[in-house]
Amino acid sequence: MIKMFARSYEQMTDVSIMEVKTYLLIHSEGVYQQDIYDLMNKCLDVSQLKRKLNKRKDLQLWLFTTIKRYIDCSLSYNEMEYHLIMMNILIHQHFRPLVEYKYNLFYYILDKSSFNLETYCLLRHLLTFKMNQLNKVILGMTNYKMLSDEQTHYYASLILLLEKQYKQAYLHLPFVTIDESFKRFEKSLYNYSPYRYEMLYHKDKTYSLNYAR
Repeated sequence: MIKMFARSYEQMTDVSIMEVKTYLLIHSEGVYQQDIYDLMNKCLDVSQLKRKLNKRKDLQLWLFTTIKRYIDCSLSYNEMEYHLIMMNILIHQHFRPLVEYKYNLFYYILDKSSFNLETYCLLRHLLTFKMNQLNKVILGMTNYKMLSDEQTHYYASLILLLEKQYKQAYLHLPFVTIDESFKRFEKSLYNYSPYRYEMLYHKDKTYSLNYAR
C-alpha cells in the first residue's frame, strides 16, 4: 500500500460543508441519489447534514455500506484515511455497524501492519480519545505490538510531534536518535522550548540524566 505524507488529525478532519457535499455528490448513486441531493440542499452545515442523514435509517445503512466498500477497496493510505474521515463525519458514532466495523478494522490494521507513523494515521480515526491522552494511547498500541523501548520512544515522539503535543513529545525525545524524519518538526520544537531544543540537538553523553532532573 502506498504511503502518505502525514498531517495532523486536526488538519485532516477540518472539512468544510462544501467538501462533504462534493464527496456525497461523487459517491451517491442508485436508488438513494435523489434523496441525498434533496437533503444536501436543505443543510447549511455539516452537523445539520449528519443529523438529517442519520434520521433516515435506510439512508444511514446505505451510506455506511457504501463508504465501507470504498475503504475496503482502497489502494493507498491516503485513500483509506480520506474515506474513514468522511465515514466519521457522516455516520453517527454510536451506529452499531459502524462501531463493530471500526473495532474490527482497528485490530486488523494493528495485527497485519508494522506500527509506524502511517499506520497510526489510520488507527487514530478508529479510536475515540482526547489529545491529552494520546501518549497513553500510543503506549497501549506499542505494547500490543511488543515494540522495544527504543522503537516505542521513536514512534511516540514522531506521533506526538505530528499532533503538536510537544510537552508529551519531549518526554520521549531524550531517548531517540534524531534522524531525517524529525527535520520537519525542528522549528516547532524550538518555538515550544528553545532551552529543551538546544539540549536535544546539542546533547552529550550526560544529556538524558540532566534532562530528567
